[in-house]
Amino acid sequence: MKPEFKFEKQKSGSSALDVIGDLTIDHSAQFKDQLVKCLSEGGGILISLEEVTAIDVTAIQLLHSLRIEMNAKKKSFSVIAPNVAGALDLLTKSGLIKIFETKQ
Repeated sequence: MKPEFKFEKQKSGSSALDVIGDLTIDHSAQFKDQLVKCLSEGGGILISLEEVTAIDVTAIQLLHSLRIEMNAKKKSFSVIAPNVAGALDLLTKSGLIKIFETKQ
């Protein structure tokens, strides 16, 4: 399923990006473009992956790279973890869960 991206500039100056659909290598260029757009806004970034239906290591690498960039700029960065079966277990076992917020 081709991803949909909903970008919104917050009153606080932060950017919010909601992603719906698949975040796989097939759509990595589109996802990267959206992340670059968020980064160019200059404020903090909140990314919601709650409605992502599939995610792979390419998307996780892009998020990890963005996290490093945001930390270097001392800007806030939050990602709400995907609700995909098995994804949270994989992220936890790999240690990558640290880049995500989990919604309980």
